[in-house]
Amino acid sequence: MKKSNIISQIAFVWSLGLMSVAPVGAQTCIKTPSCADLGYTKSTTDCSGKTILKCPLDTTKVYCPGAEETLRTYKVGDAYVDENGVGIGIVAQVDSTGKHGVVIFSAGRGDASTATTICSSKTAGNLNWGLASGQNICGVYSGGMGGGCVLLTSSGNGYCYSGRWNVYDTYCQTTTDPLSFYCQASF
Repeated sequence: MKKSNIISQIAFVWSLGLMSVAPVGAQTCIKTPSCADLGYTKSTTDCSGKTILKCPLDTTKVYCPGAEETLRTYKVGDAYVDENGVGIGIVAQVDSTGKHGVVIFSAGRGDASTATTICSSKTAGNLNWGLASGQNICGVYSGGMGGGCVLLTSSGNGYCYSGRWNVYDTYCQTTTDPLSFYCQASF
Protein backbone atom coordinates (compact mmCIF):
# COMPACT_ATOMS: atom_id res chain seq x y z
CA MET A 1 0.00 0.00 0.00
CA LYS A 2 2.73 2.29 0.85
CA LYS A 3 4.40 1.70 -2.49
CA SER A 4 1.26 2.48 -4.49
CA ASN A 5 0.61 5.55 -2.38
CA ILE A 6 4.13 6.85 -3.15
CA ILE A 7 3.66 6.08 -6.85
CA SER A 8 0.34 7.97 -6.82
CA GLN A 9 1.96 10.96 -5.18
CA ILE A 10 4.83 10.94 -7.68
CA ALA A 11 2.37 10.71 -10.60
CA PHE A 12 0.36 13.60 -9.17
CA VAL A 13 3.43 15.85 -8.71
CA TRP A 14 4.69 14.91 -12.18
CA SER A 15 1.32 15.86 -13.75
CA LEU A 16 1.46 19.22 -11.97
CA GLY A 17 4.89 19.79 -13.47
CA LEU A 18 3.57 18.97 -16.92
CA MET A 19 0.75 21.45 -16.48
CA SER A 20 3.11 24.23 -15.55
CA VAL A 21 5.17 23.71 -18.71
CA ALA A 22 2.20 23.01 -20.95
CA PRO A 23 1.93 25.58 -23.71
CA VAL A 24 -0.55 28.42 -23.14
CA GLY A 25 -2.70 29.64 -26.06
CA ALA A 26 -1.19 32.38 -28.19
CA GLN A 27 -1.55 35.87 -26.72
CA THR A 28 -1.48 39.15 -28.60
CA CYS A 29 0.07 41.99 -26.68
CA ILE A 30 -0.77 45.57 -27.55
CA LYS A 31 0.56 48.82 -26.21
CA THR A 32 -1.93 50.66 -24.03
CA PRO A 33 -2.70 54.01 -25.66
CA SER A 34 -1.61 57.14 -23.82
CA CYS A 35 -3.91 59.99 -22.88
CA ALA A 36 -2.40 62.01 -25.74
CA ASP A 37 -3.15 59.15 -28.17
CA LEU A 38 -6.79 59.35 -27.06
CA GLY A 39 -6.97 63.16 -27.52
CA TYR A 40 -6.57 64.21 -23.89
CA THR A 41 -3.83 66.78 -24.44
CA LYS A 42 -4.90 69.74 -22.28
CA SER A 43 -4.95 70.63 -18.60
CA THR A 44 -7.92 71.94 -16.62
CA THR A 45 -6.48 75.48 -16.77
CA ASP A 46 -6.45 75.29 -20.59
CA CYS A 47 -10.17 74.49 -20.48
CA SER A 48 -11.37 77.03 -17.92
CA GLY A 49 -15.09 77.68 -18.38
CA LYS A 50 -15.53 74.87 -20.91
CA THR A 51 -17.04 71.42 -20.76
CA ILE A 52 -14.19 68.96 -20.07
CA LEU A 53 -13.66 65.22 -20.27
CA LYS A 54 -10.94 63.67 -18.08
CA CYS A 55 -8.62 60.94 -19.32
CA PRO A 56 -9.42 57.66 -17.59
CA LEU A 57 -5.70 56.79 -17.43
CA ASP A 58 -4.52 60.12 -15.97
CA THR A 59 -7.13 62.53 -14.63
CA THR A 60 -4.75 65.49 -14.87
CA LYS A 61 -5.06 65.29 -18.67
CA VAL A 62 -8.33 66.55 -20.14
CA TYR A 63 -10.12 67.20 -23.42
CA CYS A 64 -12.23 70.26 -24.19
CA PRO A 65 -13.50 71.56 -27.52
CA GLY A 66 -11.52 74.22 -29.32
CA ALA A 67 -12.79 77.13 -31.42
CA GLU A 68 -13.42 74.80 -34.35
CA GLU A 69 -15.73 72.52 -32.44
CA THR A 70 -18.30 72.83 -29.73
CA LEU A 71 -20.31 70.56 -27.52
CA ARG A 72 -22.87 73.33 -26.98
CA THR A 73 -26.02 73.85 -29.00
CA TYR A 74 -28.01 77.05 -29.36
CA LYS A 75 -31.53 78.23 -30.11
CA VAL A 76 -32.71 81.65 -31.29
CA GLY A 77 -32.47 84.16 -28.44
CA ASP A 78 -29.66 82.39 -26.56
CA ALA A 79 -26.53 84.27 -25.56
CA TYR A 80 -23.67 83.15 -27.80
CA VAL A 81 -20.38 82.49 -25.99
CA ASP A 82 -16.95 82.13 -27.55
CA GLU A 83 -14.42 79.38 -26.79
CA ASN A 84 -13.33 81.26 -23.65
CA GLY A 85 -16.87 81.39 -22.29
CA VAL A 86 -17.28 85.12 -23.02
CA GLY A 87 -20.72 86.23 -24.23
CA ILE A 88 -20.48 88.11 -27.54
CA GLY A 89 -24.05 88.40 -28.79
CA ILE A 90 -27.53 86.96 -29.22
CA VAL A 91 -28.26 84.02 -31.52
CA ALA A 92 -30.54 85.19 -34.36
CA GLN A 93 -30.59 82.01 -36.51
CA VAL A 94 -29.61 78.35 -36.06
CA ASP A 95 -29.41 75.31 -38.30
CA SER A 96 -31.07 71.99 -37.48
CA THR A 97 -28.10 70.88 -35.33
CA GLY A 98 -28.14 74.04 -33.20
CA LYS A 99 -24.35 74.29 -33.57
CA HIS A 100 -24.22 76.75 -36.48
CA GLY A 101 -26.12 79.94 -37.19
CA VAL A 102 -25.92 83.73 -36.93
CA VAL A 103 -25.07 85.84 -33.86
CA ILE A 104 -25.79 89.59 -33.59
CA PHE A 105 -25.09 92.43 -31.16
CA SER A 106 -25.99 96.12 -30.93
CA ALA A 107 -23.09 98.28 -32.07
CA GLY A 108 -24.43 101.82 -31.58
CA ARG A 109 -25.58 104.55 -33.98
CA GLY A 110 -24.04 105.80 -37.19
CA ASP A 111 -24.32 106.36 -40.90
CA ALA A 112 -23.88 103.52 -43.42
CA SER A 113 -20.14 104.04 -43.84
CA THR A 114 -19.45 104.16 -40.10
CA ALA A 115 -21.65 101.12 -39.42
CA THR A 116 -19.99 99.05 -42.13
CA THR A 117 -16.50 100.01 -40.91
CA ILE A 118 -17.27 99.25 -37.27
CA CYS A 119 -18.90 95.87 -37.97
CA SER A 120 -16.21 94.67 -40.39
CA SER A 121 -13.46 95.57 -37.90
CA LYS A 122 -14.89 93.37 -35.11
CA THR A 123 -12.94 90.22 -34.20
CA ALA A 124 -14.99 88.86 -31.27
CA GLY A 125 -15.04 85.07 -31.19
CA ASN A 126 -12.70 84.95 -34.22
CA LEU A 127 -15.81 85.36 -36.39
CA ASN A 128 -16.25 87.25 -39.68
CA TRP A 129 -18.46 90.25 -38.75
CA GLY A 130 -20.56 92.50 -40.98
CA LEU A 131 -23.60 94.78 -40.82
CA ALA A 132 -26.66 92.80 -39.67
CA SER A 133 -29.76 92.28 -41.79
CA GLY A 134 -33.11 93.67 -40.66
CA GLN A 135 -34.54 90.18 -40.72
CA ASN A 136 -31.98 88.91 -38.19
CA ILE A 137 -32.40 91.92 -35.92
CA CYS A 138 -36.19 91.69 -35.91
CA GLY A 139 -36.07 87.94 -35.30
CA VAL A 140 -34.45 88.60 -31.93
CA TYR A 141 -35.48 92.16 -31.01
CA SER A 142 -39.12 92.21 -32.01
CA GLY A 143 -40.50 94.60 -29.42
CA GLY A 144 -40.13 98.34 -28.95
CA MET A 145 -38.86 99.27 -32.42
CA GLY A 146 -42.12 100.10 -34.18
CA GLY A 147 -42.71 103.10 -36.43
CA GLY A 148 -40.24 105.44 -38.01
CA CYS A 149 -36.86 104.81 -39.42
CA VAL A 150 -34.76 103.50 -36.53
CA LEU A 151 -32.46 100.79 -37.91
CA LEU A 152 -29.65 100.85 -40.41
CA THR A 153 -29.11 97.34 -41.80
CA SER A 154 -27.51 95.47 -44.67
CA SER A 155 -31.04 95.08 -46.08
CA GLY A 156 -31.91 98.80 -45.93
CA ASN A 157 -33.25 101.21 -43.34
CA GLY A 158 -36.46 100.58 -41.44
CA TYR A 159 -37.89 99.18 -38.23
CA CYS A 160 -39.13 96.02 -36.53
CA TYR A 161 -42.81 95.49 -35.94
CA SER A 162 -44.32 92.25 -34.55
CA GLY A 163 -41.06 90.41 -35.22
CA ARG A 164 -40.95 91.37 -38.92
CA TRP A 165 -38.65 93.68 -40.84
CA ASN A 166 -40.38 96.74 -42.30
CA VAL A 167 -39.14 99.54 -44.54
CA TYR A 168 -41.13 102.60 -43.52
CA ASP A 169 -41.16 105.07 -46.41
CA THR A 170 -39.07 106.79 -49.06
CA TYR A 171 -37.31 108.89 -46.43
CA CYS A 172 -36.30 105.72 -44.64
CA GLN A 173 -34.59 104.49 -47.82
CA THR A 174 -32.56 107.68 -48.34
CA THR A 175 -31.87 109.09 -44.87
CA THR A 176 -28.29 109.79 -43.87
CA ASP A 177 -29.22 110.43 -40.23
CA PRO A 178 -27.30 108.31 -37.70
CA LEU A 179 -29.43 105.24 -37.01
CA SER A 180 -29.03 102.29 -34.65
CA PHE A 181 -27.20 99.37 -36.19
CA TYR A 182 -26.23 95.81 -35.28
CA CYS A 183 -23.36 93.61 -36.37
CA GLN A 184 -23.74 89.94 -37.27
CA ALA A 185 -21.51 86.94 -37.91
CA SER A 186 -22.00 83.32 -38.81
CA PHE A 187 -20.79 80.73 -36.32
